[in-house]
Amino acid sequence: EKNKKGITISFEYTHNVKRANDRIVERTEYVDLLYHTEDGRPILSEKGFEHDGRGFIIMGEYLRQDKDFVDGFEYKLKKKLNSTEPVPMSR
Repeated sequence: EKNKKGITISFEYTHNVKRANDRIVERTEYVDLLYHTEDGRPILSEKGFEHDGRGFIIMGEYLRQDKDFVDGFEYKLKKKLNSTEPVPMSR
């Protein structure tokens, strides 16, 4: 799906999970990835959703490592979405 921020790739996959009681159950996972560019660099960001009022956030960023790569660096989109203050639970 193309949107103003980039291209969103959504998919689901199913796998078996062993529970604490040794019972094996089938689990379906859903993943949303956003492909976008920032400062001329292509980035694949894993989207998540916070139910505390923040909405969509970036769970992880995946990009090609190059000579200018600095460990722990965050791009503008992640900083913007993840720095939103949660809605207070009470007043």
